[in-house]
Amino acid sequence: MESLTVKNNAQVVIFKAPEGDYRQIVLEHMLKMANYEWTPKESFDIKWKGEARFKVDLHFEKGETYHGVTYSNTKGCFDLFEDSCENGEFVHNSEYYEEIIGNHCSSSMAMAYQQLIDFPYEGTFKPSPKRAFVSKLVGNLRIPTQFGTKWDARDVFNENSKKDVMEAYAQVDVGDMIFFCTKRGSGHIRMVYSKSDVVRNEHGEIDPDNSFVHCIEQTNTFDKTDAAKGRKTTWWIDHKYSFARLFEKEFMPVTLNIFSSEQSLRDAFVVYD
Repeated sequence: MESLTVKNNAQVVIFKAPEGDYRQIVLEHMLKMANYEWTPKESFDIKWKGEARFKVDLHFEKGETYHGVTYSNTKGCFDLFEDSCENGEFVHNSEYYEEIIGNHCSSSMAMAYQQLIDFPYEGTFKPSPKRAFVSKLVGNLRIPTQFGTKWDARDVFNENSKKDVMEAYAQVDVGDMIFFCTKRGSGHIRMVYSKSDVVRNEHGEIDPDNSFVHCIEQTNTFDKTDAAKGRKTTWWIDHKYSFARLFEKEFMPVTLNIFSSEQSLRDAFVVYD
């Protein structure tokens, strides 16, 4: 970060673009949010303030150690959460999902993608003509254009063959998205943690029950796998899902265009006086 003075005493603060592999930059930011260690300054819960649309019932105990930015609808970045901690103790501003500092599945990934590109959080990660410069479906998968912008994951699965979906799962790589959404606006999204484990039969066809996608995701429940190791977190790291399960639950694979283009990253800046 550097500060430059321009005319009329205005200041320009430049935030240099990160260097390195784009996919790793995105994953490392997710891991940064997922692995941040903290303890509550006081015990608190996270629950709905308004009408509950899905389960949020989390309890955090004073003196216990936790990992990862809290689960919340405020779409907060890592720095905002870190600023809410005093010497590693998180000072909660509310006990409501709608108000407490933190993020959820899709907003956490938006924060990661903002390390690379201008990625406004709009509540959806669906590729569309409006966002064609940002993302696209993986492989040969087609967007169901007959619905305009009002399509969801089920429409994608009706539009494409099961074979094409399986081949798309096989192509996902670090930083890609595994995304489910409905026309009602509900859904869930995961980030791909590593290249897929692909098993094919003697005919070269993918075995969906024994092929897996590994993911990292921010969730509304504590990870039982990590809890068994004494690590308390709502971030599920390196969980694997079979192609068959993803297909059954209509999770579509999406990728950022910048991962496959030669587009250079641009520095970010703020102008102020």
